[in-house]
Amino acid sequence: MKNKTKKPRNRKTSKKAMILYYIVIPGFIIGLAYFFVATFYSSAIDPEQEKFDFTGKLSLIVLQAKEEAENTLLYIDQSASLAAQQALLDLSERGGSHSTSKMIDGHKIWNLGKQTDYPDYHEEFKKHFNSHFKNYLSAYPEQELSADIYDVSVSGDEILGLASEELKTPIFPDSKKIGGTEISYASIGRYIVKPDFKAKLRADLEQEFDSLIGDADSILINCRGSEDPEQCVKDNKPDHLKYTRGTADNFFLFNKTTSTMLLDKNMELKPLTYRFALFLPPK
Repeated sequence: MKNKTKKPRNRKTSKKAMILYYIVIPGFIIGLAYFFVATFYSSAIDPEQEKFDFTGKLSLIVLQAKEEAENTLLYIDQSASLAAQQALLDLSERGGSHSTSKMIDGHKIWNLGKQTDYPDYHEEFKKHFNSHFKNYLSAYPEQELSADIYDVSVSGDEILGLASEELKTPIFPDSKKIGGTEISYASIGRYIVKPDFKAKLRADLEQEFDSLIGDADSILINCRGSEDPEQCVKDNKPDHLKYTRGTADNFFLFNKTTSTMLLDKNMELKPLTYRFALFLPPK
């Protein structure tokens, strides 16, 4: 029998096998694992790669942003309504003015000598309103709101605020937990509305103050330089005006209390009361 002799192992083949087993295959496995991990995290973190869990989820997210925007608009409307009530209370108590100067016994002086000093009640009301409105908007917790973007106008018993900027509510997909960590997504868009408002004043600003100024004019025409100013006031004032003498000589304090009840800063109802003072020295 012929003895079969083993052929010596090919060293080149052995080296190729080692490269295949120890370098190529592990490298392929590592690369494949890296690919899957990178794909998973990029789809989880990058909003553009987000795969929504079910059809219509994006619509639900937009509806949530719409609801948040509507809640903000409702807050603005309610803030305007409350600010208008408190501004009207402040304005009426200060005789149609925002300033506390030229007052006596809590009443705004509307004349000195022969000169009348009637207030520009439209502009003065807006000063009161803006002060209260800013306080309410700055307290809104969901997003930053500014009263400075509004052009406020008053017509009769309505106050209108036209916004120069849009209200932009970010649209966020749902957050997702990855490895126990909650990932918050960047905004995928914004829900945009104009945050204009319209509020009722509960009183006709122009009608009320024009009527009071007319009453004051009538009293001044008839009683300025009168021998008995107090008797003249009694004879010439309308029934809706009540008066008392001021602590200083020749000053008369007038009040008109209405049945309109408004909420003050402490959220307590107060009657709307107009106040002013006239200087009526005797002849």
